[in-house]
Amino acid sequence: MQERLRPWLAPPGLWFITMPWVALTLLHYLTPAHHITGSGEHLDLHLFHDIYRRLYYFPILSAALMFGLRGGLLAAAVVSVAYLPHVIHRWSEIPTQNFDALFEIVLYHGAGALIGSLATTLRRQRETLLRTDQLRGAGELAAGMAHEVRNPLASIKGAAERLHRGTLADGERDELLRILEVESTRLDGVVREFLLYTRPAPLVQTKADLNAVVNETAALVGPTAQRRGVRIDLKLDPALVSQRMDPAKIKQALLNLLLNAVQASPDGATVTVTTRLAGRRAEVLVQDHGPGLPEEVRRSLFTPFTTTKEGGTGLGLPIARQILEAHGGGITLNGAPEGGTLARVYLPAGKA
Repeated sequence: MQERLRPWLAPPGLWFITMPWVALTLLHYLTPAHHITGSGEHLDLHLFHDIYRRLYYFPILSAALMFGLRGGLLAAAVVSVAYLPHVIHRWSEIPTQNFDALFEIVLYHGAGALIGSLATTLRRQRETLLRTDQLRGAGELAAGMAHEVRNPLASIKGAAERLHRGTLADGERDELLRILEVESTRLDGVVREFLLYTRPAPLVQTKADLNAVVNETAALVGPTAQRRGVRIDLKLDPALVSQRMDPAKIKQALLNLLLNAVQASPDGATVTVTTRLAGRRAEVLVQDHGPGLPEEVRRSLFTPFTTTKEGGTGLGLPIARQILEAHGGGITLNGAPEGGTLARVYLPAGKA
């Protein structure tokens, strides 16, 4: 019972239902129903009572919209219990409106039932659509996962069958063992990233310096960039102040973007990483000078298991966006004016 009453006692139910009901009931009982004549003026106060009883529809309809059929009927019953003694008490004072007032109680219940039924139906339809959408999304994820897992499993199976056949030359056996190791590692990576995407760990937010996080990420990517002959140019805005974030997760998101930029860049190119304040946002811009991405490819890159890299899982960018949105930020990918791709990461800016 306590659990059922809790929504009625807590906002917004408290403010949108209880307070108007209490106010209108007090006005009904404190406002005289008879005429007041004085100083040449004639004030017909029963008109106020007519307005009050019309305003009773507000808490009834609010309850119906919030809680459905039961809410609408319960609110109508509560309003009627509060209003009926007033009607009986004023029976002799407003004889022309007695039956209208009683009929209004019937209308209270009709309005509560009608709007409550519609609200309940709409809520159920919305829940059905949500479940359908979730099932469709789960099906797409499962299909993508199956596709990503099938290739390494096929390689592992083929290598195991060849090893099982009998005597092999040392070189061939070593090659098959290498395939087993590489494909097992790839399979482990797919499963690990899939779990990160479907069951993200909660944020562990602390006060951290975004410039320091960018610096650390660039240091991690440095050896890969050096091997590919790509230079990383950092342009860090000293005006950025420390802010609340999960540094490890932000580093994970930036690491994916920076690796993508380095891998897309030709030998001798420069990847530019810029931090800056943009209004109430702190931004990190990662720009490469690679071949760029067509618009139709950019639109689908945040869809799980969509990738343009050989051996990629297609989960790096969806995970990065998930991390940034959990921080109240986001990410966009666009073509850069100088060519290549510009990734824009934004987060709520810290306060100085």
